[in-house]
Amino acid sequence: MAQVIPLFWILALATVVIGLGEIALLAIAVRRQPGPANGGGAAAPERRPSAWFAVAAIAGPVLLAGLIAASIRIGHATLLRGIAATTPDENVKVVVAGLEAFTNAKALGPFLLGPVLGLAVMAASLHAAATLNVRPRPLLTASLLFVGAGLSPFLWGTFRYATQTIKVLAGVAGVDVAMKEVMITRGLEETLELLDWWAMFGTIGFGVALVLAIVVTVRAGVGPSSPRVSWTSSVLCLAAAAGLFLAAEPLRAENTTPWPASPSVGAALTNNVVATPDVDGPDEVPPAELVTVTNDLTLAGGVTRNSEELRDTLVVMRNNYRLLHPDEWGGDENLVIICAPETRSERLIEILQWAKLTQYRRPAFAFGKRTTLERPLMGTLPRWKWTAAKALIPGVGPQEPMPVVPVTVDDYPTCDAVARAVAAIRRGGKIAGLTF
Repeated sequence: MAQVIPLFWILALATVVIGLGEIALLAIAVRRQPGPANGGGAAAPERRPSAWFAVAAIAGPVLLAGLIAASIRIGHATLLRGIAATTPDENVKVVVAGLEAFTNAKALGPFLLGPVLGLAVMAASLHAAATLNVRPRPLLTASLLFVGAGLSPFLWGTFRYATQTIKVLAGVAGVDVAMKEVMITRGLEETLELLDWWAMFGTIGFGVALVLAIVVTVRAGVGPSSPRVSWTSSVLCLAAAAGLFLAAEPLRAENTTPWPASPSVGAALTNNVVATPDVDGPDEVPPAELVTVTNDLTLAGGVTRNSEELRDTLVVMRNNYRLLHPDEWGGDENLVIICAPETRSERLIEILQWAKLTQYRRPAFAFGKRTTLERPLMGTLPRWKWTAAKALIPGVGPQEPMPVVPVTVDDYPTCDAVARAVAAIRRGGKIAGLTF
């Protein structure tokens, strides 16, 4: 975790220091007793003001929460930087680093903040009781009700949501593309339901705690010798809450703004950086494994592969599909190919040979058009609009009922020429049978 979470050691050190400070403030508060409530008898010895002790106690978890928010923000910025990267290897590495930082920081935050917040509430309540010259138990009870019944469900829900999201993302490693999309989508929906439930409990808890706190505080009363309570602190808190509400407007807009209705094509296509032939394909891009090829680069799922690594990747993904679909004959036969227009046919043939050996008999050439997407918080995001032209490798699997037009790949100098020929045949209602 220290390697993936931004500011990890700062968060750990801050938690220890703030925790020790809260314990020290709590020890000071226990030794202090409120003065006489009725002003009679011997005058109580002069005491140092307790209000600043209470402010210091509350400032600790606020500072820690700010550091946690900064860590999460750094992870989020890393994720966005990876999406906008222009180098394939850098793109994948930075996106993975951003996801690890973003999700793990969200899980670590409530874990660190919870204990510190509990100590801070007790210390602040006791010092506030000494300042107001009231019995400490009612004020401590009201504060613990507010945190325990209201804020704790939010923290616990956030912790469960973050940890379950990590499990969802980690659990789809090596799973077929089509199943991966279903598993991630369903998993995120379930984790969101979990967060919603705990948020509802927290909201109800805040209401119950507010009513009980008012009753407890009114019954406790304030002695006549107590200092007058100024409205300044309440006004400052209200102003701070209003400022935070306004500052969160871009985040609310991001959450409520719908994404364009378009079929999901997977992360590798979404983050593609390789130019494709300028063709409008007649087919939709099938949910399948993706191989990107240029004259000097081969990517599988967005990761650089050599020839043997590409073969191993295709074999593993095919075997995984068969394990998940034991009753489906032949398994997934589709393989999406992105090739730069100037890619030599010899490089394309290498990919087709591995596809044939691993029984991916339905290659589909993908064609992308660069577009952009404007988001309230994320800003301008690069996007692609994808189409495809499906082909066939004859001699693998059963006979194809659709009319097959032979296409000899060696007869074309580049991938651009091959892809255009395949697309033209598909527009004629037939399918190209690739020979090589």
